Amino acid sequence: MQSADSLIQDIMAGVKVPVQDPVPLRCLLEQTYKVAEELKLNLTLSRWIALGNHYAAMINRLQAGDKLPPVEEEAFNEISAAAEEASAFVLRSYHEQLKLNIDRTEIFLLAVHFEAALQW
Repeated sequence: MQSADSLIQDIMAGVKVPVQDPVPLRCLLEQTYKVAEELKLNLTLSRWIALGNHYAAMINRLQAGDKLPPVEEEAFNEISAAAEEASAFVLRSYHEQLKLNIDRTEIFLLAVHFEAALQW
């Protein structure tokens, strides 16, 4: 895996969703890098960029106070505990930094990315 700084620069260059402040996006990507190393996730650059776009859209939603419709609890049965825990870990860092509430829908949507990477 390339270095975190190098990878994050490549990802941020590929992210198409604009964000006002790149710091939260960088924070989320740094936390994701830690999780990816720990879980040995197979993330190609295109998957990283997809995550970056996901994070940018999420940041914009949360800062605007927008919420996604809730995900049915049964949907969580389709993802592993490891993917859900990794998602919650990454999103907690963002929540703590900006004091924004992260709901179960956001945790689930990110966990889907992690679950896909675990399956590869």
